[in-house]
Amino acid sequence: LGLPAARASLVMSSFALASAGGRIVFVALADRIDKRAAVGLMIAALGGGWLALLSEPGFARLLAAATACGLATGGVM
Repeated sequence: LGLPAARASLVMSSFALASAGGRIVFVALADRIDKRAAVGLMIAALGGGWLALLSEPGFARLLAAATACGLATGGVM
């Protein structure tokens, strides 16, 4: 993709921080709605994030896609 190191590290940092927050979000969500629906939302967020990453977006979309994947990955763990 040709990203400078600073931007690439920002993408990875947003993934990691979103992953930490994703665990809290999906645990709270699973307590309020059906657990199957929460898992379905998590899978949809992860799939959508991966599709956005595969489309080779610009930096802003890459950052958003990495954040979405991080949130969903936090729910998996």
